[in-house]
Amino acid sequence: MISKESTFQNVTISVILPVYNVEPWIDDCISSLNKQKLTGLEFIFIDDCSTDNSMRKVEAWADEDERVRIIRNPQNMGSGPSRNAGIDAAGGEYYSFIDPDDLISADFYELLYAKAVETGCDIIKGVRISFEDGDDISRVTTAKAESALNSRIMRLLNNNMPLYNGFTHEHQSAIFKASLFEDENVRYGSSCVSQDVTFLLKVCYNTTNIAFQEGSIYYYRKREGAATSNYTIRRAMAQLLSMEETLSYLKTKEDFPSEHHISYIGVRLKGYHSSFCYASKDEFVSSQTYEEYYQRFSQMIESIGGSGLLKSRFPELDVYLNYKHLIPYSIRNGEVLFTDGMECWTDFLVRHPRLKDTDYYRGYATAMRRSWYSFHKAGNNKDIRKSWIRFCKERLPRLSTYDRFRVLMHALPKGFSAVLRRIMTRTI
Repeated sequence: MISKESTFQNVTISVILPVYNVEPWIDDCISSLNKQKLTGLEFIFIDDCSTDNSMRKVEAWADEDERVRIIRNPQNMGSGPSRNAGIDAAGGEYYSFIDPDDLISADFYELLYAKAVETGCDIIKGVRISFEDGDDISRVTTAKAESALNSRIMRLLNNNMPLYNGFTHEHQSAIFKASLFEDENVRYGSSCVSQDVTFLLKVCYNTTNIAFQEGSIYYYRKREGAATSNYTIRRAMAQLLSMEETLSYLKTKEDFPSEHHISYIGVRLKGYHSSFCYASKDEFVSSQTYEEYYQRFSQMIESIGGSGLLKSRFPELDVYLNYKHLIPYSIRNGEVLFTDGMECWTDFLVRHPRLKDTDYYRGYATAMRRSWYSFHKAGNNKDIRKSWIRFCKERLPRLSTYDRFRVLMHALPKGFSAVLRRIMTRTI
């Protein structure tokens, strides 16, 4: 429910902030909001059942400032649904979505709104600058602030690519025209992570009308414990939900699957699979979790009408679907289980010798390290050692000299086995 309604009209920008246990940082955020030079702002805070003193600080500000409104969720719902509640309550010409542990420059909204008045564009995007939690914000340099993402978006638009293929993150550094949200489907996803990816697809799908204001600075705080601060299995599985919601939205389009859809889906699938791989390096992945991941990942691919086109555009998806070596069963019945990853990548590089993507070599290198780790966990079992070396000697020479060199660059961290070096260079 809304506990404080807006008491003024002609709202320029509705600033929407979900709040859940950000007490150590929310004072900085409120201070930066209170310094904004633009008039006509409203600040909508959504209390997502926070259990610390975050909302007390918001309430104290609300008592002093009529621009502050508060919505209270009946239960913890996550940042996506919380932002959706803010959208439903917003009354501004433009909407802004920032995180309550971040900060913005004093002229952030003034510059963005001036650009909006000048251009009339649906989306005005500033620049996001990252800083480490604990850093002195006054020492964070903005002298040459420019966004690599902004440049990428402009290049794609110049090549007649859809906006959603380029604008895939940094939603906090932009403002969005209220008319974009008239379609009730244009909302954030329900996943606990990557809900902004789903949102940006929807809000950008029917427009290319974007302008950039490089002087508007959004300060993005990198901190431990944040939802996006590290790779976990929980996060990787949540990203699958985000991808499923993304597919559901795209399938409502008459031209699905178009070439642009395939490009978008393939990039997202590769990224989310990488998250699962990174997380599985540090966490135990049960066979049940892996099977769920495998089934959901493969079902998404097969559910796409042009799945053949998808695999043609992203042939490595077949390797991902056979990545059984992600299951961290180091040794079973005296066999090294992780070698199947090397098998998959060897066959892939032999079949596709012209696809020189760095991600492929990283994938192969990851498979090699997992295989080596599996062998290492076996202790001094000479039979397993000989079996693994023989396996490497059979597989690696099948690669071209170029491919073996590229794998070597990613596979051999400091202290790695000299035996493997000799295998890679055919000197054993």
